[in-house]
Amino acid sequence: GHILAANLHASDIDQARDQVCARNGVDAKHFNKFDLLVFMRIEGGYFDPHRWIDLVYSGDGLSEHELIFTARDGFRKEIFSADAEYIAACREFLYENMGKAGTIEQTRKRVLEFLGKNSL
Repeated sequence: GHILAANLHASDIDQARDQVCARNGVDAKHFNKFDLLVFMRIEGGYFDPHRWIDLVYSGDGLSEHELIFTARDGFRKEIFSADAEYIAACREFLYENMGKAGTIEQTRKRVLEFLGKNSL
């Protein structure tokens, strides 16, 4: 298995695809291999930033990604094929970490700790 956590300055999937594919020449079929794309928002100034998970897209590795979560609406639909216990753990992780994003290093640490405890 493999995990790639990247810090793109992209607000949504269209901007991310543009940066990865159009600007860097990566074939869209490789971009589609990302299983999960998580977009964060930030508001406030340098000394008082507020971050949260805004959008989450899921993919099957072949076709374009599907929007499955928005901060405004929550989970949009159940499209997962993994077991219910794992899905519940993922959902709990997202809700627990809303507003706690911190730095990319802190976020990466929490994600890796979660994956270490909850591997498929």
